[in-house]
Amino acid sequence: MVSLFHTRLRRPLTILSDDEVEQIHSATLEVLEKVGVRFEDEAILRLLDDQGAHTDPKTHLVKIPPSLVEEAIKKCPKKVKLCGRTKNHDLTLGDGKVYFTAGANALHLLDMETGIRRVPTSEDCAQLSRVFDALNHVHAILPAVIPQDVPQSISDRVKCKISYENCEKHYLTDVYGRESCRDLIRMAEAVSGGPEELRRRPIISINPSITSPLTWGRDSTEPLFEAAHHGVPVILDCMPNAGATSPITLAGSVVQQNAESLSFVTLAQLTNPGTPTIPYTSPGITNMRTGGVIYGAVEVAIQCAAMSQIYSHYQIPYIATVGLTDSKMHDEQTAYERSVSVLMTALAGPSMISTQAGALNSLTDTSFEQTLIDDEILGMVSRALSGMRVDPETLAVDVIAKVGPGHHFLAQKHTNDMFLKEHYLPGLADRESRNKWEKDGSNDVVKRAKERAKEILRTHQPTPLSDNVRKKLDSIVEEAKRKKQSD
Repeated sequence: MVSLFHTRLRRPLTILSDDEVEQIHSATLEVLEKVGVRFEDEAILRLLDDQGAHTDPKTHLVKIPPSLVEEAIKKCPKKVKLCGRTKNHDLTLGDGKVYFTAGANALHLLDMETGIRRVPTSEDCAQLSRVFDALNHVHAILPAVIPQDVPQSISDRVKCKISYENCEKHYLTDVYGRESCRDLIRMAEAVSGGPEELRRRPIISINPSITSPLTWGRDSTEPLFEAAHHGVPVILDCMPNAGATSPITLAGSVVQQNAESLSFVTLAQLTNPGTPTIPYTSPGITNMRTGGVIYGAVEVAIQCAAMSQIYSHYQIPYIATVGLTDSKMHDEQTAYERSVSVLMTALAGPSMISTQAGALNSLTDTSFEQTLIDDEILGMVSRALSGMRVDPETLAVDVIAKVGPGHHFLAQKHTNDMFLKEHYLPGLADRESRNKWEKDGSNDVVKRAKERAKEILRTHQPTPLSDNVRKKLDSIVEEAKRKKQSD
């Protein structure tokens, strides 16, 4: 059953004052104008040079004047449609609601039967995609795992094919250069019904990454041009680690993230004004004891909440990555790291939160059980975002008068009519008496999540693709495989 609760925020959390938002914006423009951004692609240097930026062909450094950035912010779409394979999964980022994604491109899977960590296969990817399709509070997906039983040079095409075969929700995908982007768009065109239908209802969005600090590789900028040409939304992922690849201070790290994001917005709008462009940040914190990256820190949520506020000021959709954990298992650390960061960021009102549902161990592992638990967390967060409805019906003065002192409300029609509209009913949490819990086997939430995952895999099937579409997807994958083998 889909959640009854809407995730539209009436009054988002603000952690920055208006003056602090302006300070961050001014600092961002200063970084872009005086420090600059490095672009490997010489075509981009020429494009930006023609538009008045200061470019250095030797260092590939581009210093972007504030006027270009401000104009790009104005041209960037204020709403972006992300469509599902079926229309009931269509979303509009920028409509005032907060949406959630699942999937983490994990390198390992905790086996549901043995609990042992192992490399994932294409079948695991398919099964997790089918579970994603069934979740009530997940609105779009990334690939769950990187299957290790296929050539890694074509894993992006394989993941795309698997997603469309097993899930009807919008698909966000990583991309590795122009050829990769072309094939992924061709696959989306095959599923959606052709280039014009894909432009009208984009069922895929391309997700290139910038290299922090402030460096654009050719494999990330080439897909931007390809996607812009086809009208496919482009979602830039910047992943700075405070203390290593961005300043240790939260404000400094946010300034750099904003500079990286706005360099992307500027380039996209110069390439093709009106290109659907969505900044997407995945900040981490450097572990100063080990040099590793921490994703479960509350400081990640603080940065994403700040970015949500800044992009609300720009009126540009923004995607935050929070809800991650550095724990290696389904434990209390996973629960509190994920819950605190998702709730805090969601209250700040980003357009979407990439929760990496199911992910453990700093994004390297994933789990069927954790995926189901995370969906329940998202249900509770959604209920929190919907707030409290205040009107004559919910104030219930007439019901209070009818019942009067010393009696109960259980038999009232008002109670029966309203309880599902007012209260979130979790599917995994145990709310029974201890005696009943013990009688039913004393199962913990992980055991209940495992049972639910197995039930989904037994009973849930997305709308199948036609044989003709499946053949087209197979053909594109095989064609890419032959090209890679001949290179």
